[in-house]
Amino acid sequence: GATTSAFAPRVARRAFPLGDGAKMRLFLDTADEAEWDRLLPLGFFYGVTTNPVLLERAGLPCSLETAERLFKKAVSFPGIQEVMFQAWGASTEKLVSSARNLQRLPENLGRVVVKLPLTREGVRAAAELRESDPSCKLCMTTCYSATQGFVAAGLGADYIAPYLGRMGDLGMDGIEECCSLQATVGGPNGDVWRKKPAEPGGANTLTRSLRTSTRVLVASIRSAQQMVTLAGRGLDTFTFSPKICDELLDVEATTLAASDFERAARAAGGG
Repeated sequence: GATTSAFAPRVARRAFPLGDGAKMRLFLDTADEAEWDRLLPLGFFYGVTTNPVLLERAGLPCSLETAERLFKKAVSFPGIQEVMFQAWGASTEKLVSSARNLQRLPENLGRVVVKLPLTREGVRAAAELRESDPSCKLCMTTCYSATQGFVAAGLGADYIAPYLGRMGDLGMDGIEECCSLQATVGGPNGDVWRKKPAEPGGANTLTRSLRTSTRVLVASIRSAQQMVTLAGRGLDTFTFSPKICDELLDVEATTLAASDFERAARAAGGG
């Protein structure tokens, strides 16, 4: 009779499983295609984030045609599952119109995330988009306060993006604000390490946050160490510039150690 193999067929492993099984998500925050070519082939990014300012810096027009071309290129890289584009328009109606056009990009398949500002116009636009298409993916951006998390969670947004570095520029404690935001909305993973208010110098305690569907996507990151600090306190989703990516990769001691291994291999007759 027929025999069956004792081993299951090999299945390609995804660095970032689809759905809620995905834990840490890392996004490259740039519209510079040369940086995409340099960094996205490394394969550890979940997605790419853009906005009109990043398009301007890259010398690209803020248009649907640009978004379509960038989307096709971004998803051609290994592991890229989401590409974020910011809707544009000074009114709710214009925001909704540009957002719907972005959602209709060819071969979207749930990979386009539309960013909307946490203004009254942006919130109304998000509500209208959710009402007409509950499956549309949304990121509420320009977040400067943990209190704005209630708005994003109430909308059922997939992400809320606090501006860590810009909070610091305003004299705020951006790290604590991001942790408070995580404790407020929680996201799929939901826990955060926080210091007890009565013990500013004391040990951190684990706080169980609300289990909403909204992830905290920390943006405006100024150093890799900020990511380490936030990850240690329960945050798991970050978007960062090519400069921060280089900081993650270019560790001098690692480079020296790898070079020493290669020297020893050559000395021992290795190719």
